[in-house]
Amino acid sequence: MSSDGATEGGAPAADQQAASAAAPEGDGGGAGREGEQASAARDEPERQQFSEAYERGRKLTADGPMAFIRDSVVEDMHIGDRNTYYTFASGGRAFRTGSVRKEVLDWVRARYTPVRGYSRMLATLRERNVLVLYGRPDTGRATTALRLLDEVVSGKVSRFDSGKGLSALTEQSFTAGDGYITEIPRAAVADLTELELDRVHDIAIEQTAYLVVICGDSDLDQAMTAPADLEVSAFDPSVPRDAPDDTDDVSEVLGGYAIVCPPPETTSLLRSHLIAELAEGPDVVDPLLDRVFVERRLRDAIGPAPLPWETARMAKLVAQWHRGEIDLPEVETKAAQLLQEQVAEWFSCLSDSSSPRSAELLRMTAFRIALAVFDSSPYELVMDAGNRLAKLLLERTGETGKKEKGALVVDNHAITLPASRGRMYEGGLTYGVAVIREGFARFTDDRFPITLLARLWRHHHNMHDVVLLWLKDLGTDGRPMVWVRAAQATGLFCSLSFVKVFEKTILPCALAEGRGHERERQFAAVALDHAARSPRIADVVYERLRSWRRQGPEPLRYTAAMALRYDLGKQDISRALEELRVLGTPSELRPVLEDWQDSALVEVAAGSLANLLAFGAVKPVLAKLAEWSGGDRQSLRELALRAVLELVRLRGFDLTYLDRSAGRTDHTIGNRRAQWPLLLVLSARDGALTGLIVELLIWALRGRRGDVVATSLLRTWLRAVEHDAACLVPIVDFLPHLVRDHSDTRRLLHVISRLRHDWCDPLDDVTATALEQAITATRTEQEAS
Repeated sequence: MSSDGATEGGAPAADQQAASAAAPEGDGGGAGREGEQASAARDEPERQQFSEAYERGRKLTADGPMAFIRDSVVEDMHIGDRNTYYTFASGGRAFRTGSVRKEVLDWVRARYTPVRGYSRMLATLRERNVLVLYGRPDTGRATTALRLLDEVVSGKVSRFDSGKGLSALTEQSFTAGDGYITEIPRAAVADLTELELDRVHDIAIEQTAYLVVICGDSDLDQAMTAPADLEVSAFDPSVPRDAPDDTDDVSEVLGGYAIVCPPPETTSLLRSHLIAELAEGPDVVDPLLDRVFVERRLRDAIGPAPLPWETARMAKLVAQWHRGEIDLPEVETKAAQLLQEQVAEWFSCLSDSSSPRSAELLRMTAFRIALAVFDSSPYELVMDAGNRLAKLLLERTGETGKKEKGALVVDNHAITLPASRGRMYEGGLTYGVAVIREGFARFTDDRFPITLLARLWRHHHNMHDVVLLWLKDLGTDGRPMVWVRAAQATGLFCSLSFVKVFEKTILPCALAEGRGHERERQFAAVALDHAARSPRIADVVYERLRSWRRQGPEPLRYTAAMALRYDLGKQDISRALEELRVLGTPSELRPVLEDWQDSALVEVAAGSLANLLAFGAVKPVLAKLAEWSGGDRQSLRELALRAVLELVRLRGFDLTYLDRSAGRTDHTIGNRRAQWPLLLVLSARDGALTGLIVELLIWALRGRRGDVVATSLLRTWLRAVEHDAACLVPIVDFLPHLVRDHSDTRRLLHVISRLRHDWCDPLDDVTATALEQAITATRTEQEAS
């Protein structure tokens, strides 16, 4: 390798002079030292947060495993299908006034799975003649009500118009010996009082009639039960077939009239429907359930938390598959339609702008879109992003300024998340070495984000401009957990409609000029990287990047170099390295590095090379850097040197998170080495890499800026010892590899001495002595041999 101007003694004075004119690594003291510390303090947490955000948003794609969701269409909404008895009066599924048909009751008798507390519900209805069932929408409250009434009145069940409150009920409303079911509309929930229920109870007793009232979306949510009691369970044949009855759980809400109605246990419900669909007993159905659970594609098609009506439809599909009437891909396609039906219903509320709840419904829609973009993010972040989108939508629709009675309700996660098929969980945000625990929000089914966003883009064209403006605005947010996910959502839309999104959003960001606009170019780069996950778009993206590299202005070349540092570059590492070779050597096109833009372009290309190594292209990147460092082109040596400086700064967490984001499953680093130097981790994990890493570092240490490299290396690496004392041992074992002659020894000892006397963070004597002994012992052994 070329020494690039090295001297035998390391020439500390000359190196310091070169360092002061070089990159922001600093010289170990003064303003440069303070600047380096401040930069490092900001950079490491941001890198960790970027990695976490990138990984979480990586799955937001309409290709690969999610292609069947993108390609499937909603063939019909099955309005009026028997399965919708599970979703009585939800949106457009409300019952009309009239008697319940015999075949409906027969269907319920054959398939109903008792929910927890069913015996208590039945006892309350028989004792008081009036029962209030409270639960979340679409979780089978109406089916439970029908089954309860059928047991009490033996088939004489009718339904009241759900558009009226209890105050409309009189003696003439009831027929002796009949049972009735009604749902209280949201506007009338406030009138559902114990006094009003006592009045209806007296009428029902007098008429020997029975009434089950269904309500939800009210303040009873927190008064009646913990949110976990209302969650839909996952499909798992290993769970007990019968749900616990909890008959001792006596309700004190509304004078004891109200009882929480949880959803039925998913596996038991699927079992009941399969028995009915196949007309077979448990001896056939139970082995089939086990087979479904083992078949991952079938289990994924059912989903982690299907609603009862979805479970009923899935039972029909599984039965058809079992009989050989449809194949597995068709099951997956039809299962995807169930999610699309749910999403289509969410968007259908926007069709009536005259509704008094239009502003509130628009806010709910904005929240769901935000949850799709920021799935598995802090709830406060999702809520804030949703509010920003809601403001834009309200301005566009002219709803701004209208009185929004439900605005505060929309800010209540106990209502917004269940109504959006979402849930809260305790998640962690990494900041430096600390993990901050807080409430995260996510959909209950990982398929919802892509289903919702694809539906938005394909069927609601009037929302495109507003959503793109919202994402672009989020792209200026300084938090990686915000701008990275916004960029990935933009990339998703770009994969669905390349020309529109590229011209309207990505290209303007990529063209942003001057200092202070790097974030916009990063936003464009991540968006293009994400769009290229679609095989249909990848070649188009590469063509654009190549065009920018050949004849684009500096901002476009910067964006191209940035875009190649992620999965897009790793997909074709040879092509990416060649593009970065040209992008990272602007001096070959000019006599000198004329301005800051040229220097920035070298830096971003060097950062991309280091990042590609962290993404798993370890040997190709190391080999290419070794080739460039030994060449006769000063521009390539400069690029290689800056890439080495970038690699020296990387930590184990860069590889740990990016291992997962790149789809690898070999996580041998673990949390214990997350703060270790990345090159040290790679050397410990694969001894064959040690030689490549050592040769590259020795070349950089012996160069004209060797003192800068040595200071950066030791300071960065020894900082890891502050977080994990065990890291000192592999550092002490590795340093002797960097000693070949007296100049190597003097250079390293000189830097250690300087670090001993550092004003801000002096190196402790124990660590310094261990390092010095390792270095001098190596030289002594070499001389003795």
